[in-house]
Amino acid sequence: GGSIVGGVVGGLLGSRIGNGNGRNVATAAGAIAGVMGAYLNKLPQSRIVTLVFLVIFVTTLELPAFFPLIYWFVIQFFNGVGALESRQAGAHIAWFAHIGGFMAGWLMARMIKNRTRYLWRPSMN
Repeated sequence: GGSIVGGVVGGLLGSRIGNGNGRNVATAAGAIAGVMGAYLNKLPQSRIVTLVFLVIFVTTLELPAFFPLIYWFVIQFFNGVGALESRQAGAHIAWFAHIGGFMAGWLMARMIKNRTRYLWRPSMN
């Protein structure tokens, strides 16, 4: 559900910001961003293993999900705003598709009620 909504909203936002040419498309990038937004909403404290490059050394870090996801969103936002001033037609579309998809996924996950997980236990009779 979140990926479909993220793709559609991402495509709408991407095509409407800036020139507003009216070409509406559902984007795969918006759909993936929607899944990322939903993940941030539902599992912000889960751990993500991240590659870290330190000059010639490569290592990994386990970070709470909200650090890399918020960092990614902020980069998308500033690149999108910067691309609005670009002379290339449509340079901003992908950035705003990511932003719209991420926000749509986050909002959709917020509307979905958390379910309690029930473990099946065999009866002891």
